[in-house]
Amino acid sequence: MKIEHPSPAAEPWEALEDVPLTEEQMTELERHMEHCRLHPGEVTTLDEIKSRILGVTAQSRLERKLQQVLTVVRAANLTSNG
Repeated sequence: MKIEHPSPAAEPWEALEDVPLTEEQMTELERHMEHCRLHPGEVTTLDEIKSRILGVTAQSRLERKLQQVLTVVRAANLTSNG
């Protein structure tokens, strides 16, 4: 069975179209969205969050590999000098 996922460009709330909201929840959501529209610099998009996470993950992998290489090089130097 294939599970359909919203396109990456889809807004998160589009996936929630069928979720019932109370009037109070809808008012709060609209207030929050208006604030985001008025202050776009205070908003972090999902794409930015993903990019940061993936960037940190890639950087962490690179740092671990570099540490492994340095360990091998140090061991080789100790062996050749000893």
